[in-house]
Amino acid sequence: MSNKSRPPFDPSTMHLVGHPLPVLVSLASTDNSTVDLFRDSFLRPILLSTFALSGHTAESVQSCEAAHQLESFKLHMSALKEVQSNLAVFGLSADDVSTLTRIRDTLQLPFELLSDAQGELADKLDLPRFTDADGRVALRRCILVLEEGRVSRLLYPLADARDAGARAFRLLRHGMEPF
Repeated sequence: MSNKSRPPFDPSTMHLVGHPLPVLVSLASTDNSTVDLFRDSFLRPILLSTFALSGHTAESVQSCEAAHQLESFKLHMSALKEVQSNLAVFGLSADDVSTLTRIRDTLQLPFELLSDAQGELADKLDLPRFTDADGRVALRRCILVLEEGRVSRLLYPLADARDAGARAFRLLRHGMEPF
């Protein structure tokens, strides 16, 4: 990727690489279970993609950046699994799990979405956030690789949601891009 196409450097996430995951944070999943990323990251590597709906509903999601981001992962799922066959992939949003379930079903995603509606994980990791037009706190787009109880790799910022899956593939295959 050329430097001309890269978004401006943003140091707000530099603390995340190597950061331990919080213990005992259970996130509601669209498969009606709860996911403990700390525990599960010891069982297999996890690719976590944060996204925001920003004023879109589950019914209008197909026209928003979040849909492009999630569909990019859907398109690249087999390539991601080629790099790490036991990889778990999740999307993470501050939206409630019922909304996320409708989105997963609408987009026919081959992975689950996790809800951090209370902001517990976002607070403990200090994930990048913004306040949307409706006054709700939402997560900024980033990709984290979680292994052995910590954040091992990170991509942020993600300027082009449609490129998220390809960038995640490069992250898994070649490591982090320089800041």
